[in-house]
Amino acid sequence: MPELSVILSTPSNLLGSYSSMLVLVNKTSVPTDVLTKSFASAEALAKRHPEGIGYMCVMMPDSNPPDGPGRVKINEWMHRFAPTHMTLSFNLVIENDTM
Repeated sequence: MPELSVILSTPSNLLGSYSSMLVLVNKTSVPTDVLTKSFASAEALAKRHPEGIGYMCVMMPDSNPPDGPGRVKINEWMHRFAPTHMTLSFNLVIENDTM
C-alpha cells in the first residue's frame, strides 16, 4: 500500500504526498520557503517515481496568491521540471463541508 507522508505542516500550509502525488494546501499565503520545500519534495518524489508524478496546489478561499518573486520562482521551476517529470493527474478540491 502506498505511504501517506506529511512533509511540512504549519498553521498556514500543509505539504504531503501519497504514492506519486504531491499536495500543497495553502490557507493564507505561499511563502518562498514553502515553495522551496515543495519543489525539493517534488524532485525527490520524481526520483522515486521516474514514470512521473502529480502535483496539486490547493489555494483556500481566503488565501493570497504568491507575490511577484514567488510567481517567477514557480514559473521557472515548472518550465524546467514539468515537461520531463509530471504526468496527467485528476484533482478534486472541496472548499466547504457540503458533502
